[in-house]
Amino acid sequence: MVAPTESDLIMKNALDILSEQYVGLFEDYLNNLPEDETPPRLREAVMYSLLAGGKRLRPVLCLAAAERCGLNPEKKAVQEKAEQSAEDMKLFAEQALLNRINQRAMMSELR
Repeated sequence: MVAPTESDLIMKNALDILSEQYVGLFEDYLNNLPEDETPPRLREAVMYSLLAGGKRLRPVLCLAAAERCGLNPEKKAVQEKAEQSAEDMKLFAEQALLNRINQRAMMSELR
């Protein structure tokens, strides 16, 4: 195993700090999404996927970028837009993963 470089340690520390700052905001947003007309079983599956553990790198980077661009995360409207973008990024990544899984399953069935 290769020992981490100083640059690796700096990056990990920066990501840890960002995660502490933004993960709670994103998870609160997901937990407080309004009910809609999505079938309950589908909603349950989507929420399970979104609320599953993990580092949540994409949402954290999205929220950090919004703040870095001068948006005040204390303002409710700004926070909602950044959180919506973060959720969209997470959903996109989840969908891409599901598509890859489906493609592999279809390819194995054709063999």
